[in-house]
Amino acid sequence: MRLSEILFEGLEQGLTLNQLYDGNTPDEHEMIWQYVGLDDFDVPFKVIDINPVEIWKSWKPDGEQTMEEVYQAHATKAQKGYIDKIRKQVKAGRRFDPVVVYDNELVDGNHRIAAMALEGVTSAKALDLGEEVE
Repeated sequence: MRLSEILFEGLEQGLTLNQLYDGNTPDEHEMIWQYVGLDDFDVPFKVIDINPVEIWKSWKPDGEQTMEEVYQAHATKAQKGYIDKIRKQVKAGRRFDPVVVYDNELVDGNHRIAAMALEGVTSAKALDLGEEVE
């Protein structure tokens, strides 16, 4: 069962990467490996609230462009296909697993953040690798 299929209650106690990834590990080329090793997958990290729109705005190369213009100009065809699929799920009200951040930098979940931001979602959950739960 995916984490997003259960209620988000109890996250104040933290969330491990093993829980988030359902016992799997990301591909070796993923950015997360710059921040953690396999030993960190059982460490409970704090879950925080983030604003996908604000994260997206921080990526904009030109403050005059709309989010949709940035998306159309910079996303590849493959990225657009994937993000558009997620956008449909956002519109349908789907809840997503937390993305992963470290020191306000998005580590995992770029496509989900892009889709949520493009749909105007201003609140999402993120596992913060910089905040272990004691």
